[in-house]
Amino acid sequence: MKRVMALMGASLLLLTLVASAGAQTRLAVEVGSLVPTGNFSNAVDASPWFGARIEYQPSNPLGQVANLGLYVRGAYSDLQNSSMLASQILGMNRDDSTSYVEGGVGARVYSIVLPFFLSAEANYARLDTGVDSQNAFSPSIGLGLNFGLAGVFVEAEARGHAFMGDGDTLNFLTFNVAAGLPF
Repeated sequence: MKRVMALMGASLLLLTLVASAGAQTRLAVEVGSLVPTGNFSNAVDASPWFGARIEYQPSNPLGQVANLGLYVRGAYSDLQNSSMLASQILGMNRDDSTSYVEGGVGARVYSIVLPFFLSAEANYARLDTGVDSQNAFSPSIGLGLNFGLAGVFVEAEARGHAFMGDGDTLNFLTFNVAAGLPF
């Protein structure tokens, strides 16, 4: 976990240092819901989702902000255990504290004409069931809508995740709204 935090810190520093006058760097905070799918939905109910992201969009040769953004993001969810099936699927009790934490790097491609974007992300994640915990690679892809509102960027995004843990892949969706400030 210390390596991941060091990597994210170094990436954040790199994004900040390479920002040029025509480029755009922004900090965003997101809030939403984690919705489990497949077997994961038998053990966990829809749960709150919180995250933060710093994004860098370089300028193109014309001095305009490019339609490709690179970012570093971290997120957390306090998972809501749903039933006794949770003990069979994830080895946890209904009363156990269960959490999901991820940190990663990604890229976004913004539409030139429409206010949509696509995102792809590579994450290092930790699922803690209160009884056991595991770390795994957790890629995600997403589709979102963004618009400016009085100097603040507002976004809505749906993202699909795959937690590739020991012997089983847990799939879930996140739906979030984010607000970001350029700097």
